[in-house]
Amino acid sequence: MQYYWIKLKKPFLFERVFNRMHKVHRVMLIQPPGRCLIGKDGTITERKHCHPPLGLAYLAAAAREAGYLVDVLDMLAEGYNKERYTEQFVYYGLDVEEALSRIKSADPDLIGISILFSNLAAESFRLVEAIKKRFPKKIIVLGGHHPSAMPTKVMKRPEVDFVLTGEADETFVELCNALNGTRDLFNIRGLFHRDGNEIIDNQANVKPAVEGEDFKYYFRKDGPNPGSLAKLPLPAWDMFPMEAYWTSEVRAGGGDVQAARHAVMVSTRGCPHVCFYCTSPLMGGFKGYRKRTNDDVVKEIRWLRDEFGVEEIQFLDDNFFVSGPRVKDLCRELAANFPDMVFSVPAGTEINALDKEMIDLLAEANFYRLTLAIESANQDIQDERIDKRVDLERVPEIIEYAKSKNIEVRGFLMIGFPDETKQSILHTADYAMSLELDDFALSVVTPLPGTPVYDEAIDRGLLSESFDPDDIRYSVSSIRIEGMTQEEIENVRRTTWRKHQELKKKRQTKSERAHKTFMSAAEYATAGFSKKEQIGFSGFSSDEKP
Repeated sequence: MQYYWIKLKKPFLFERVFNRMHKVHRVMLIQPPGRCLIGKDGTITERKHCHPPLGLAYLAAAAREAGYLVDVLDMLAEGYNKERYTEQFVYYGLDVEEALSRIKSADPDLIGISILFSNLAAESFRLVEAIKKRFPKKIIVLGGHHPSAMPTKVMKRPEVDFVLTGEADETFVELCNALNGTRDLFNIRGLFHRDGNEIIDNQANVKPAVEGEDFKYYFRKDGPNPGSLAKLPLPAWDMFPMEAYWTSEVRAGGGDVQAARHAVMVSTRGCPHVCFYCTSPLMGGFKGYRKRTNDDVVKEIRWLRDEFGVEEIQFLDDNFFVSGPRVKDLCRELAANFPDMVFSVPAGTEINALDKEMIDLLAEANFYRLTLAIESANQDIQDERIDKRVDLERVPEIIEYAKSKNIEVRGFLMIGFPDETKQSILHTADYAMSLELDDFALSVVTPLPGTPVYDEAIDRGLLSESFDPDDIRYSVSSIRIEGMTQEEIENVRRTTWRKHQELKKKRQTKSERAHKTFMSAAEYATAGFSKKEQIGFSGFSSDEKP
């Protein structure tokens, strides 16, 4: 066996790393707990969710295949019904002491924590601090969208030992091997670590495709992401609390599913677009779109059905519909092989990829929902800020035809782009109301770290004073818009959503095949919370709460 004796600038650090050689045998992977924001009027502004952590399931499989002992702690799912209320937030999931107890019992050498969303960063860092304080010798590795967006800033936290940016299926195992002396630490792509007080970026000498405030988009060949998806082991769902995902009142990332026994998967990774507001290039690479073969996808679905009794698949691809011929062939395969299963694509659908033949095949394959990534009703924003160039004139036609095939149609739209006007914001809200959508999410543009909108907002001084990149609040307006206050922008979102819920009752356009619907908008928004009667929800103003 070959050993790589690491040459470091600081002798004491060499000794510390040397003493770790052959010390990583058992790893623990953690999904942190969740939280929902309470608005200024005391109402909930976000929904609870209980999503299976696909990224961690891939890491667990890779580490196990490499010979490491693996433990999984899903704090969110295992403590889904445990809630802690403060003035600003509802926290749910296992608490820190419960996590520390599990860590003590498992006694891992290395702990990997996924910070998937920036709104969970603050609580995740509190967890990291508590772990390092109680177990100072445990190695802590962070990954996910937030650490990938701000790796240098995250590494300035003394309790963090390593950050792995991008997709870490291969690099997580490489790091474990390096700490055991069988791999060169400095040759691991996407790794941030320390040499004394100096933070080391292993790819500092690699030219990125795009470089921002504290992030880099690399071409796939230069980044850490695996090139061949076929070589990756199947996600290790046998290590995860599947029953918790199936029995929570609000299931999956989209909040609801048609079949309780569902699973998530991807048929592709990455996206060929680089949208102004999206963090996809942080994980998938700059235009780092890669496809699995349809045979490989069918194989995984059959495994999920046979091993776990799964009845529904939610495809979490960043952009499922990029390749029309691929999707059409896949639909034919799904219809032929899984006539009793249902399918959904909760992430935004690329509208330009849809045609009548595609929709016909989706219906034949039992896809029961589409979510259209409309984004904005203003063509100038489509052209300047959104890389997908949505043809807005086709949207009503697609909605009408999909619904005629008994497919539920939802939409994603955003307001509050830099330089947007009050008129254009109200136009998008009115446009959303005019469409025959079964449901839609009208979001306030959030300047997520690692995106062009974040950098522009910093450079132009557009960020609100209360904005904290480690404490993102998705329903709060964070970008200053001339002619509108932040409260006015947030009120457009709230009132538009409320009007739509009322209009849905009149239209009664829910498809017959759609999932169970909640009896009212209030029940929909507060599903999963134990104190429904106290918290209310943000669809109504305080004097209209049920």
